[in-house]
Amino acid sequence: MADTPLGKMIIEMGFDDSSFSKGITGVNKQLAALKNDLKTSWTNVKYLDTK
Repeated sequence: MADTPLGKMIIEMGFDDSSFSKGITGVNKQLAALKNDLKTSWTNVKYLDTK
């Protein structure tokens, strides 16, 4: 299919799924860490507000 001309172009597409999956996994871990940090910060703010 990649050798079939479209007009005067030959289109070839591919995806390296493993790199994409690793990237998404890394983003998910970073978001989980951020969520935990925000919870901790919010808890500290609430604690300081009560003093």
